[in-house]
Amino acid sequence: MTGCNTVLNPGVLMGPGSVTYTNASVRSGYYPAETLIKVRQTQQLTEMRKL
Repeated sequence: MTGCNTVLNPGVLMGPGSVTYTNASVRSGYYPAETLIKVRQTQQLTEMRKL
């Protein structure tokens, strides 16, 4: 089962009962049966220089 707005890239093989979070972009590869696929993103802050 895939979440809302999930993108499965070409070559994704998900085993039966696997689930993805919403808004995930799943990379190519094999995901075993009954796996929860989470995508963690980190946010980086950079100070802007004044012009």
